[in-house]
Amino acid sequence: MIGVIISVVIVLFIIGNVMALRPSGMAMRRDKLRILATKLELSPHLVPCPKWIRGEHNELGKGMLAECSLVFEDTKLLTARYQIIKDNNEIPQLRPVINEDNKSTDFSLDKQALDLPVSLQPFIKGIEIKVNGICVYWDDKSYLNANTNPNYQAKNLESDLLALKNKLLQWVKIINQQNS
Repeated sequence: MIGVIISVVIVLFIIGNVMALRPSGMAMRRDKLRILATKLELSPHLVPCPKWIRGEHNELGKGMLAECSLVFEDTKLLTARYQIIKDNNEIPQLRPVINEDNKSTDFSLDKQALDLPVSLQPFIKGIEIKVNGICVYWDDKSYLNANTNPNYQAKNLESDLLALKNKLLQWVKIINQQNS
């Protein structure tokens, strides 16, 4: 009898340890998102929230955000930063942020509509134009969480990321047209 009890305890101990090694559902969804973003040439990174973006608890520069970047080897852009401003129930718009060094910024995307899928739009925090590319800062953790994103569906992950990529390409085209 004691031998059976000891065997059951050992088996439960081993099963418990194996289950603890298994990644959480959120971690698996995040990995899938990052792999898919990489396949779509959106270079994904987890970065500290930039000082000019409202992050955790709606505080400037707090927490971590996902960054997805498109890099262009043959394009040179003027640097700029844009926050997402939501006025009442209107479509969110890009609004420029003046750099810390008080140099002027490119205003090509001022008042451009965010115009992304409803499942993705609320989680976009900011856009940064760099000399050789464009990146978007967003709260991917909240995007993937059913409690904070009732519109999220795993089957739409690729179409959401593709819409994001197409929007970034559209914005780069607008910048190039206005600055040429």
